[in-house]
Amino acid sequence: MRMFLYTSLFFLFIFHLNGKAFISQSGTIAECDSMAFVNIYSAYDSLFILLDDKEIGKTPLFHFQVGTGSHHVTVISPYWPSWNQPNFYDTFVALPGKTYQFNVTFVKNILVNSIPFAANVYKDGELLGQTPLYIPADNNTQISIEKQGYHPVNTGLEKAYEFSLLVTLKPRQEWFQAKEKREQEIKSRIKRKRNLLFVSMGFTTFAGLLSVHFRNERNEALNNSSSAIDPLQMTHYRDRAEDFKKLQNMSYIAFELGFVMTGYFFLTSRTGD
Repeated sequence: MRMFLYTSLFFLFIFHLNGKAFISQSGTIAECDSMAFVNIYSAYDSLFILLDDKEIGKTPLFHFQVGTGSHHVTVISPYWPSWNQPNFYDTFVALPGKTYQFNVTFVKNILVNSIPFAANVYKDGELLGQTPLYIPADNNTQISIEKQGYHPVNTGLEKAYEFSLLVTLKPRQEWFQAKEKREQEIKSRIKRKRNLLFVSMGFTTFAGLLSVHFRNERNEALNNSSSAIDPLQMTHYRDRAEDFKKLQNMSYIAFELGFVMTGYFFLTSRTGD
């Protein structure tokens, strides 16, 4: 009886251990099935590796577990910080159980500049940007540097010297002559508008003074009319007051017109439009 009891307890203990082992193995397998793996190689050892901007080790890196989903990998360049030799950067979408391998190479950039600067840089008809501009070094790359008023330059990056390419653009004489002619025309229009501005300012001032003068004369005529005893003199002064009132109204209209013209010439004298 005791032997049967001991035997039963022994088998229960073995079954319990096997059950824990099975659960543990099942959990490991399930965990592995929900993860992906990354291998990162480089010609340079001990370069810092960032996964989603978090440091995860140094090159070379083997069988590193990552969660599923979108990730980006950054490997710090051995020449960092350097605009000419930037860091390695790549993105990938991790799937469960997959292994992703990255062979890290560092692209060298060439600084393309021009005299004058701010010229457009094209590659295969596509605008890359304006000088000064960094372009990935490739001896087979052909670029076109263009700027309004200058002859375009087509060149290859193999002509770069120590990661720098400087291009001097030659001006188009006919373009600059036409530009100079346009500028002279604009200056002439501005000069004419400024002269008209001074004339309109003088006209406005004169009309304003006349309006004040005729108002004073009208007031004086009305005062003389009210103080006159002779009816003929009273009528005479009232007629003069009416005449001065008409002249005052006309001069005030001229003043308003001159004020509007002055504002117009003031605004247009700056651009010549």
